[in-house]
Amino acid sequence: MITFYFNNKPINNFNVIWTNRILFEKLQKKEYEKDIHLFIIRPDENPFEIINLTLIKNDNKIILWYLDTISIDILQDYKQIEMLVEMGEEVLVIFPDDVLDKKIPFNFINTYSMADCILEQQNLMNNTIQFLFWNSKFLYRQKHFLSLNGTPKPHRVDLLSYITKNNFLEKFDISFNSTFWDDRLDSINLDLKETTPYTSTKLNLPLYFNSYIDIVSMAKFKESGVYLDEKIYKSLVCMKPFIVLGQYKTLDVLKEYGFQTFSDIIDESYDNEKDYVKRFEMISSELNRISLLSINEVDKLYWKVEEVLIHNSNHLRKYINKINIKLLGSI
Repeated sequence: MITFYFNNKPINNFNVIWTNRILFEKLQKKEYEKDIHLFIIRPDENPFEIINLTLIKNDNKIILWYLDTISIDILQDYKQIEMLVEMGEEVLVIFPDDVLDKKIPFNFINTYSMADCILEQQNLMNNTIQFLFWNSKFLYRQKHFLSLNGTPKPHRVDLLSYITKNNFLEKFDISFNSTFWDDRLDSINLDLKETTPYTSTKLNLPLYFNSYIDIVSMAKFKESGVYLDEKIYKSLVCMKPFIVLGQYKTLDVLKEYGFQTFSDIIDESYDNEKDYVKRFEMISSELNRISLLSINEVDKLYWKVEEVLIHNSNHLRKYINKINIKLLGSI
């Protein structure tokens, strides 16, 4: 038998879960030799009180499934997990961050964050996506770049500051602080309506196909490891080249997963720079270079990587299936 917990309470319906939902539904239908207790965990939730009170030494299998990015440093310090393992409990930890050094003292597997819900959107709108892509061969797009920045983070503030300081704003479709609204209208409001609850599972296709290159400001920039989420998957689905304002080796992790990047048209050496200040400077330099090109020149760059764009859009399903098979087999 398998028991799922969300908000530290048993759950049977996964409609409120924004990622990995299909996996949970498949697991729910299987039979197991041992009782499994699977905790679906959001940031800052702590399931260990329930585990320590009710599950210890009862021959259970315990799965800690983190839905969102976590601090690897904090996770390594989770003495509760180590204590459970030392006591002989069978524990598996699942989270979406790719840990570059792999030095975590317990069994863990990587999953994805929101790739499945973006794939669902792709399946629903694939004909429209294909039409917009191929039709744009005959039409110029209006902007060089698209960059969507929801929750304020230091590297996103730095990005906007650089763009405005260098007078590149007109080259962008860009949002900033779009989930926080105030009377002074300080936010650059793009994409979401003021009355729209924030959701990162929707594809705004007209916006994606109005520009050539995405500046993808990831959830993390300075931290170790690599966390991939819906921001990069949207660019893959919508067949956009991208510059990643993200963690060290993000592009390498994408390539490990079978995706391709854009070294033919973009200097991607920034991905190999550990120092985040230097990495931001390298990204800024590339942003500056492309900003000075004409729309005609950027259009030519875009179609130079046509095969890579098609590959990435098609590869998402294979990527998800590979992770699903590994997760289901391990559990």
